[in-house]
Amino acid sequence: ASNTLTTNRISGYILNTSDIGEHFTLASGLRFNYNSFTKELLPSPRLVLTYNPKKEKDIIYRFASGYYVQTPFYRELRGFDGQINSDVKSQKSLHFIASSDYKFKSLGTNLRFNTEVYYKALLQLTPYELENLRVRYNAGLTSKGYAAGLDFSISGEFVRDLESSFRLSLMKTEEDINGDSFTRT
Repeated sequence: ASNTLTTNRISGYILNTSDIGEHFTLASGLRFNYNSFTKELLPSPRLVLTYNPKKEKDIIYRFASGYYVQTPFYRELRGFDGQINSDVKSQKSLHFIASSDYKFKSLGTNLRFNTEVYYKALLQLTPYELENLRVRYNAGLTSKGYAAGLDFSISGEFVRDLESSFRLSLMKTEEDINGDSFTRT
């Protein structure tokens, strides 16, 4: 196929951070995107609430949530036959994240232990297939799904003048392609 495609993208971001009482900080923001090809004006609100129980730097808890949008790129618009699908819309998701950061001294150095639990509702996706190392988006389909997981990491100077991190992550994802079906036998 031979395609010519012109897309203009405009984006912007507004952020406000303020202390709420002695132990809480609230950061709220609004990102917006406009894509001339999909003709979508997409607002993406975000919110981060931070709790510092001692107003010291040793432990901090965070809760974050946001609506995220990814406008389609050329590969997501192009079908397997090479033709452009003009009906493709932006991928959308809603994220919820709770985390903590704990700083402490041990093993003769300053360490930081981070934990994070998250759930991401994937509201509109463009499904794809992997063909060896090639990613092929299916521009004619949409899907929905979720991603949920836990992350643990510890970082510090285990070797002098060298910052190192060790991480353990667990994640589960599922995707359901809209309009498909299967039969169990």
